[in-house]
Amino acid sequence: MNIFRSIVLGAVMIAAPMSMANAAGSGDGYSRNITVYNNSDYRVYRIYYGVPGMEYYSRDLLSDYVLNADYHIRLNVDNGRGDCVYNLRAVTESGDTYWERTLNVCRERSWTLTN
Repeated sequence: MNIFRSIVLGAVMIAAPMSMANAAGSGDGYSRNITVYNNSDYRVYRIYYGVPGMEYYSRDLLSDYVLNADYHIRLNVDNGRGDCVYNLRAVTESGDTYWERTLNVCRERSWTLTN
């Protein structure tokens, strides 16, 4: 099962949109890639990020991908403006927001979702 999971996740990452790739961004040497670990019992259908104090969030970083329980994914949250601190939001199939977190993505490399 783990081999199948690796193959499927690898295929998704290859076909992933630019928001999931190591896109050129702020150009200041900081990586703004984070790995989201879904250690919850819920499937995550959407993940958004936004700058604290702003009322808007990005487009859905998962696009058509679903982050199942016990899976993880690496995402690029660089908005190209040099921001390091972002609000992150994860949403389940029902549209409920179960997780929100403010994270300095220039220092922290992961976000773990739990029940």
